[in-house]
Amino acid sequence: MYYVQGNEKDEWKNAMTSQIEVVEKCKKSEKDEEYIVEDPISKKQFKSICKINGTNYMFLNLETNMIRKIIEVEDTKLLPKHPGANYNI
Repeated sequence: MYYVQGNEKDEWKNAMTSQIEVVEKCKKSEKDEEYIVEDPISKKQFKSICKINGTNYMFLNLETNMIRKIIEVEDTKLLPKHPGANYNI
């Protein structure tokens, strides 16, 4: 199961179908992949990119510069601690 880093400390959210699809494409191609993500609440769309950093993957919102890690784990007990999603400053 894929989880995306939330805004709050140690928060992980289930990845949306579109996020799973793009990270799988990114893994398969072994290169960064641009895509459009839609906020499920506001329905606003954002240009984003799934970036590879070694064996790690992250989403970079090209409009807000927000960075979110995405990870695949079978057991939620294995989700790492983090300070919250951050901005690419």
